Amino acid sequence: MKRQTNGRIGFLGSVASCLILGACGGSGTGVLDPYGAQVNQFSSLETELSGLVRTDPANMPQNGSALYEGVALADVSQVTGAGLTVIDTLAADVSVAANFDTDRIAGVMSGFNSKETGVVDGTLAIAQTDIVGSGYTTTAQGTLTRDGVALNTTLDVDGAFGGSGAQMTAGDLTGQASGGANLLYIAGAYIAKK
Repeated sequence: MKRQTNGRIGFLGSVASCLILGACGGSGTGVLDPYGAQVNQFSSLETELSGLVRTDPANMPQNGSALYEGVALADVSQVTGAGLTVIDTLAADVSVAANFDTDRIAGVMSGFNSKETGVVDGTLAIAQTDIVGSGYTTTAQGTLTRDGVALNTTLDVDGAFGGSGAQMTAGDLTGQASGGANLLYIAGAYIAKK
């Protein structure tokens, strides 16, 4: 998330576009499944975020607190004979609590849904960390159960606030999930707003 273009918060273009292209699921009845609804919400939040600049550290709130809610999307890859191959995409609800009195954030990712397998059980706790300037780095850890396999998951979280009053937060997610004979690589992004 640290990458900026002309002061605008920018995702790694390949990550965001790979996640959105063809990612909507549906039942054929015009009603989106939970995964498809999360993908649509991510797309709407990404449109809002694209018009914002990263919050200048001098314009960060100096007191109070805020709850940011949104969505994460991440590709799940596995090493195959052809190299690293995307085997699934996960969507999750994201909640980030910022305490501007102490310049700390913490949060949770929950409500996971898989493009390929449906509901994924578990949550990832976003570890409490300091806000430095208008950004933060931390980890998200927990156990996710995908296709009946419990996966110990650790993601690096590289985030920042956007807008003149820090009205949104967003960032990159990268890491691994392992369990049984599985070693999966995860790369994605999250966006949340007040």
